Amino acid sequence: MNIFKFFKKLLLVSLITTFFIMQLGCSKKKNSQTAQSKSPEEALCSSTTQTGLVVSGVASYEQMLPKISGGLSIPISKPIRRAEVMILNSAGAIIQCGETDTNGNYSLAINPQSGTFTVKVNSRANNTYIKASVLDDTTTKKYYSISGTFTATSSDTAVSGPTLTAKSTGTLEGGAFNILEQILLTNEYIISHSTDPSCNISICSQFEVLNKVNVYWKVGYTPGALVGNPNLNVSFFDSGASIDTTPSLYILGGSNGDVDYSDTDHYDNSVIIHEYAHFLEYFYGASDSPGGSHNGNLKIDPRLAWSEGLADFLPSAVTGVKYYLDTEGSPYGSTATSISINLEKDDNHDRIVNTTKEGEGVYREISISRALNDYIDSTSDEVLNPAVSSSATVYETSNLNFAYIWAALTNSTYGLKKSSMYFRSMGHFNESLFSILGQSFASNSSEIEQFNFVRKAEFQPADTSEYSQLRSSLGATSNCSRTINPKVYQSYQIKVCNHEICDDSNNLTTDDYDIETVYQPDIYESSDYISYYHSGGALTLSLVYSTETVNPSDLGLILYSQSHVLDDQSTWVGFSKNIRANESPANTEKINISNLPAGIYLIEVKATTTSTVANGLATYDLKIGDQYLCP
Repeated sequence: MNIFKFFKKLLLVSLITTFFIMQLGCSKKKNSQTAQSKSPEEALCSSTTQTGLVVSGVASYEQMLPKISGGLSIPISKPIRRAEVMILNSAGAIIQCGETDTNGNYSLAINPQSGTFTVKVNSRANNTYIKASVLDDTTTKKYYSISGTFTATSSDTAVSGPTLTAKSTGTLEGGAFNILEQILLTNEYIISHSTDPSCNISICSQFEVLNKVNVYWKVGYTPGALVGNPNLNVSFFDSGASIDTTPSLYILGGSNGDVDYSDTDHYDNSVIIHEYAHFLEYFYGASDSPGGSHNGNLKIDPRLAWSEGLADFLPSAVTGVKYYLDTEGSPYGSTATSISINLEKDDNHDRIVNTTKEGEGVYREISISRALNDYIDSTSDEVLNPAVSSSATVYETSNLNFAYIWAALTNSTYGLKKSSMYFRSMGHFNESLFSILGQSFASNSSEIEQFNFVRKAEFQPADTSEYSQLRSSLGATSNCSRTINPKVYQSYQIKVCNHEICDDSNNLTTDDYDIETVYQPDIYESSDYISYYHSGGALTLSLVYSTETVNPSDLGLILYSQSHVLDDQSTWVGFSKNIRANESPANTEKINISNLPAGIYLIEVKATTTSTVANGLATYDLKIGDQYLCP
């Protein structure tokens, strides 16, 4: 088995078995599956001009709030805001439409008439506050409703409509309306925080209600079944529209019909807004995330860490709750908080310590979300001040308006929306944010100083120097060497049968396999990632390195396209990974491609670690043809 496939499989196993796994929401990329023909959603209705009889009432839903510990709270009543309202006559025909207000009240006018009528409040909206539909599945696309009746005569001018409540039990329409409420809250927050007096209006422009989103949720149902895995109990965003006809959210409703003991997300506001954040990033920013599982205890692909860290952060900004919370079950059965992450300060969820190097945070999902939270919050936190020493502290008072965060995400001139940006990470975001802040504040302003305190305290880079820095100049004679000092990140013992990982589905005895230990290199310490623009045609990429004589490193080269998965050989453009003893000339790796299309590529210089002892320091140069590749 190819060693790189080997590491990929081991990483997958580690993500499944590592204690404290945090699948906070997976941004699912488009696959080869194509969306099947679906029934269209019933058209939203609109009001007509009618006078004479006013029908008024109120609609609410039962909400259970996630707690820092102990699972979901007992239900509380919350208004159903800005949702579609219908009045139907006794024959079931819609005679008037409207929407609830910010307090859950509805008031619709109809022409005077006698009879029994029905009021329906639906889990969707299409107005200046929110454009969203919470639907049962992709085939029927039915929205959820609560309804009640009233009677009227032709002489009435005003009647009381039914008081409606979406319950947290039974058919659980309260879950659908809670999902709708979280989408509304996020829209309200972004719209009200998209501008700031200090920010240039062309950079921090006012946003209106955001794009229509479809959210699929069903009581007792896991959306993992839609991707062929009914045991995958997670919520996700399908950016590729491979399930439905549009990019949509899929929220976990339970398992095998159960909501009182199994994992559910319809009341986990952090999870709902997390998945909606992926939707917003897709439509308003730009993402290079490969999607997939992510773990707060691991250093992961910076593109994935950035997208997930951003999505972890947004719920805290919108709700004001400085924890990422995910619960299981309900008070009607058994409930517990399965994930509780303090985004205000480090509570040892991602193993960052005072000795961590500045720049490592770009590989750390939770560090990214904590940094973003501290960029904008008004709380004075004690943080490390690396500008002084590894142990010095300072009380940061960074209190940037969210408008700067949104602009750094969405602005096409200064932000991540720039078409000339590739392999987007937290480093790209900080570089963009610096640029935008520079348009509004002096370079030595307290705002930028406090921003830097937070950034460094979370070990975040100011730019792309730690990941995917663009190298484009070629020097004919002068080199521009870099160093790499690999470290072991994790080790695994595996069963090997005939030089392959054994199939554990067979009944193996100890005579059937050998036990081998594999040492996984540290994705941050043992690899460098460099962007390079190739103009098209033949490419000869060389790695020339020197090592210490004691415990020498073994370096290799991998060339990736823009859309790739780290360590997945099927996404490589080219690679060279010879054992040092086979390298000719010595300490040289080379990739030759006869006709490579023009474009931006990612080069990984990978040091393979072969023992528990960190391999020695290596110094290397990259060359294109006979010329050195430099910043």
